[in-house]
Amino acid sequence: MKKIILGVFVLIAGLTLAFTESAFTDSNQMLQTEWTFMGNSSSDVIDGFQYELTGTPPTACNSGVDIPCKLSTPAEIDTQAELDAYILDQYGDDASLVTKAADSKRASE
Repeated sequence: MKKIILGVFVLIAGLTLAFTESAFTDSNQMLQTEWTFMGNSSSDVIDGFQYELTGTPPTACNSGVDIPCKLSTPAEIDTQAELDAYILDQYGDDASLVTKAADSKRASE
């Protein structure tokens, strides 16, 4: 009987832990859009129209630290115009801030 009670207690404790862990996860972290930077210079970094939702960058990701390769945004940012506005709102005209925020970086050509 004690083994059954202990088993039920462990099950309830495990489910409680799993529930509380997911309850405090930021939903913005779970739903994101990943953009690929297609430009070649740091001056293009703040231009949302230089990014694509799918695409292969001109130089390989993680080949350097000059410019962004992949940039994640909230899921609702799903057009280049929205991305352009998002970059302006979040980073202003500071390309280095966008590059620092990038999930991965690459060398410029």
